[in-house]
Amino acid sequence: MKKRRSSLKGRLLSFCFFMIGFVFLISILVMAADQIYLSKEQKLLEKQHLFALSFNQLEEANRNVYAYAQTPSDTNKKRCQDSTNDMIDSIAKLKDMLDSPLILDCYYMMKKYGEQTEELFLINRDSQGSNERLEQYTKIDRQNALIRKLHQNFFSVLEKDRDNVQRELFQWNIGKTVAVVIATGLILSISVTFVYQFAKKLLGPIEHLTADVREIQKKFRPQQSFLPIEEKDETQVLLAAFHEMVATIEAQIQELEKKAILEQKLKEEEISKLEIQAKLDRTQLKMLQSRVNPHFLFNVLNLIGEFAFLENAERTEDVIIRTRDYLRYSLANLDKVVTVKKELDHVRDYFMIQKLRFGKRLEFEVHAEEVCLDALVPAMILQPLAENSMIHGIGPLTKGGSIWIDVRKEKEQICCIVEDNGCGIEEEKLLEIQKRISEESSYDDTQGIGLVNVIWRMRVYFHGRIETEIESKPNVKTRIVIRFPYQKKEKGEEIDVQDFIGG
Repeated sequence: MKKRRSSLKGRLLSFCFFMIGFVFLISILVMAADQIYLSKEQKLLEKQHLFALSFNQLEEANRNVYAYAQTPSDTNKKRCQDSTNDMIDSIAKLKDMLDSPLILDCYYMMKKYGEQTEELFLINRDSQGSNERLEQYTKIDRQNALIRKLHQNFFSVLEKDRDNVQRELFQWNIGKTVAVVIATGLILSISVTFVYQFAKKLLGPIEHLTADVREIQKKFRPQQSFLPIEEKDETQVLLAAFHEMVATIEAQIQELEKKAILEQKLKEEEISKLEIQAKLDRTQLKMLQSRVNPHFLFNVLNLIGEFAFLENAERTEDVIIRTRDYLRYSLANLDKVVTVKKELDHVRDYFMIQKLRFGKRLEFEVHAEEVCLDALVPAMILQPLAENSMIHGIGPLTKGGSIWIDVRKEKEQICCIVEDNGCGIEEEKLLEIQKRISEESSYDDTQGIGLVNVIWRMRVYFHGRIETEIESKPNVKTRIVIRFPYQKKEKGEEIDVQDFIGG
């Protein structure tokens, strides 16, 4: 019986099914391994979360215990019990996840912390028991210190655990990459072999047919070497149609590419606007969070100032008034656009306060051209620069130093210069700062208001139309220059940050 040969279609389908099964098997294996390492990472993250949560709950419990020791009320007692129970529950979960003597010790120490807290509740709440409550709180606080120390030791254990997981993950990624490369090479080898055999089977009959056509042409039309253009056969018609289709597709692709480029630009602009808005929203949220009962704080400073006045403590009264004005400006104008004059007055208050602290170790000079005083600038720009010079430049020097601030007008720009003769900046650190300033995404709203964030805010507010220079020589000087467009405030005009950016 004659053996039936498989068709080209059958061979092609068999090859496709084989390749699909092979790729599917590799994908399943990779996904399974990835899931294992993902599970390890999730467990590690859960451990770190419970560790941080228990530590934060310990801090909260200690604050509540202190509040109860000072003011023994039912409300404070309830807060102590809730925070202590939450802390013990968190460390118990972590104990169940980890088989470590450290975490077991931490669990029993927190249990003891809770028992000592319960003993505090048994002390009389009247004034006669205040000393006894404070003694008990001292015992509890010592227990808290022991737990915190144990927390630090356990943190190193978690760090080692994290390093091990990351090392395993790195090794797995390398192995996975090697396996993928090998599998890809194997697939390519099989594919090339199959394509070669398939093409040979497919093109063989066409080549025989072409040879037959040439023989027929030589036999019946020997004066022509090949079919003339006018006598188009099926392949020539197909080729012409294919070329026409390619031309049409290329035109459509070019049109789609133009549309895609335009859409990508619009999308990038929209994303950039959303990112800027989100960062500003987070900044404003941090500003709001920092305003912890400012009216109470101002009232207390006013009260202290009145006491200083009544007691003829003029120097103390001056410090209180300058501190009050400094805090009022910082809290009230964070989301405002102010004049250069207000910024300079704020810097002078800051320097006067620091002058009282550092005495002769600190000398400062603030100068500004008259025409610059009514120029608009976002609040809290000059003071952070001055504080940088104070902390990093003058502060570390035993002999102290000087800080100069100069504001001048250069054509249609305002030039702000902050210079000190302090420690200076090392070349490597200076390059790092300049790199962060040059990057679009260098803003970090979790690190307060520093040099990089000041420049980022200026860049946002003035739509990138600012110039910056940083010059520093170790143990000689540091000089920061910021130039921005000159914009003048109209009389009686009130401007906030959002309006300023929109304008």
